[in-house]
Amino acid sequence: MKSIFSILLFFVVSQINGQCWKSIAGGGLHSIAIKTDGTLWAWGYNGQGEIGDGTLIDKSLPTQISTSTNWQSIAGSYAHSLGLKTNGTLWGWGYNSYGQVGDGTYTSKAIPTQIGIDNNWKLISCGGYHNLAIKANGTLWAWGRNNFGEIGDGTNTIRNTPIQIGSSSNWLSIACGYGHSLAIKTDGTLWAWGDNTDGQLGDGTNVSKNTPIQIGTGNNWKLIVYASGHSLAIKTDGTLWAWGDNYFGGLGDGTNISKNLPTQIGTDNNWLAIAGGYRYSLAIKTDSTLWSWGENIQGQLGDGTNISNNSPQQVGTYTNWCAITGGGSHSSAIRADSTMWAWGANQKGQLGDGTLIDKYTPISVTCQVIGIEEYLYNSNFHLIYPNPSSKIIHIQNFGGNAISDLVIIDVIGRKVLEQKETTSEIDIEHLNKGVYQILITSEGKMHPCKFIKQ
Repeated sequence: MKSIFSILLFFVVSQINGQCWKSIAGGGLHSIAIKTDGTLWAWGYNGQGEIGDGTLIDKSLPTQISTSTNWQSIAGSYAHSLGLKTNGTLWGWGYNSYGQVGDGTYTSKAIPTQIGIDNNWKLISCGGYHNLAIKANGTLWAWGRNNFGEIGDGTNTIRNTPIQIGSSSNWLSIACGYGHSLAIKTDGTLWAWGDNTDGQLGDGTNVSKNTPIQIGTGNNWKLIVYASGHSLAIKTDGTLWAWGDNYFGGLGDGTNISKNLPTQIGTDNNWLAIAGGYRYSLAIKTDSTLWSWGENIQGQLGDGTNISNNSPQQVGTYTNWCAITGGGSHSSAIRADSTMWAWGANQKGQLGDGTLIDKYTPISVTCQVIGIEEYLYNSNFHLIYPNPSSKIIHIQNFGGNAISDLVIIDVIGRKVLEQKETTSEIDIEHLNKGVYQILITSEGKMHPCKFIKQ
């Protein structure tokens, strides 16, 4: 049977299943994600092994990393990655010249490498070349580059294994910037240390600090995130605050003037989640709408333009966004249906759509690329041909089951065609050129495929 279908399969666009993503993290030029089944996936630039597949070859489609199914959380940075497993163990891989992988060496790693033997790690965050982590007992740990005091141990010494920062055991959340660090304690107080060139620590100065200092006297800080040179936070009352570098309007206060104190962004009090990239920001409100502002040279704001904005603007009209992340100049988000969407810079394939073309609006990221061998033994395999096509496509069902329904969806998630009657021929001449997903329902099960309209 292999020989019969080998030529036909050459034209197949991989079958996908989009509704499977649990979490996403952006790196400088790469992305990493966890599926709902606990598997780890990555794509984009891989020159330092930051994808973790054992090679140094860039990937423009999601690639599974190891066979483990117990990944719990992830963090991405300039050129290295971190992951936590459900058993509390900590793993690192990628660029390691500053010891940021944390394994006690300065040798880069192309596969996930366990950091120590502890199994009580709870939270992780990656900075430019350093990391923060919190253990289950509430203690704070850091390692990697320390040029600006971003480790927080009172020195500027590089650390290639995690070291405890202070003796407090009430740390709640953490965030790393390019060279600065942020944290919130369980009492709601905000702390910062490291590089302060642009006021990103928020203490009213531009002087770097090598130990954690409290920012203001407030005790109602709820959520913090890093960006390259600015900081973002949400208070318990749902208000949004920002400070630091504002050259492209990444703070969102309507100006391009950097701030060295936390500055409220607008008057809305329904902010739910935030994320930062290089000089731009992303956020989700409690109504699940998506917002962006800051630099937009490569479309990282997702508004269909490359024009920067210095105040929050809504991205599209969808009201089902639940998770966001910013990379160097690319963005990713997950909707409530577990589908993943990406936009912005794509020169290294960091969007995961199989191309190297920047995208100015959110596009769907396939959940899984299935190899040819899997197609040969899949009883529900559907062959779409010719593919690409400009006028007509045909569907060959090798499972023998009747097709009861099919829906065609474009790259931004819009339904462009639905056909109820059983057919093996579809007229696509009226569709715009591009990549489409076709959802085929047969015997009560949905089977997604892709085709290209020329």
